[in-house]
Amino acid sequence: MSLSVSPVSIEYIREQKTSGWCSSISRTAENKILCAVDVSVEIRCSDLRLEKKINIPGAVFSAQLIAGGRLITKVHDYDNMRYCTYIGTETDPQQTLLHEVKYEGAPYLSHMSATDNRIAVIDSVNKQLRVYSAAGEYQFNIELADMKWPRGVHLLPDDSAVLVTDYEGELRKYPLTAAAKPAWRCRGLDNPTGVTTDESGLIYVCSGKGKKVYLISDDGLYAESSPTV
Repeated sequence: MSLSVSPVSIEYIREQKTSGWCSSISRTAENKILCAVDVSVEIRCSDLRLEKKINIPGAVFSAQLIAGGRLITKVHDYDNMRYCTYIGTETDPQQTLLHEVKYEGAPYLSHMSATDNRIAVIDSVNKQLRVYSAAGEYQFNIELADMKWPRGVHLLPDDSAVLVTDYEGELRKYPLTAAAKPAWRCRGLDNPTGVTTDESGLIYVCSGKGKKVYLISDDGLYAESSPTV
């Protein structure tokens, strides 16, 4: 794996195998790690040891735990050719259907993101970012019509903005308002997928095809160097 670095230095990357194909990773308020792995959600301790595995019908593309122990998941139902976003719990993960979209032809991998106040769902079929309250009430759309393949999404913790990746090579930051226009665009990324941030505001974007992790500043800039790690 190569790492495109910002001015922040990285000493090492810790590795831990998952039980299958991992499509997204997120952190809980208790600093535990959630991995969407095949047809399950893995809850891991901060040192990445497996603590619990939650089996879910359908391929899980992304998962997050928010206040009150609510589990938000984005699931691909291959048999019925649809994507579903659910609000549930660890014991009943598909309690409430939040958003559903059916597709024809080749499926598109797309994610969701949640904070204690908001849920953002990428609808890659209709090229929209749909925003809901944490209770599941629809609020507004952000149109992504000029994106080729909207894929990853990350709500900033203060709900001020949202980060969206386009698999064709771009990361965008949008204000979290209806009819928003990008605050900035970071171009030239190698098939970016998942995106998240750390406490300092540094942005992490993973590239599945390119086997890279990009470290990007909060103004959308990153260095071109790629040391091997």
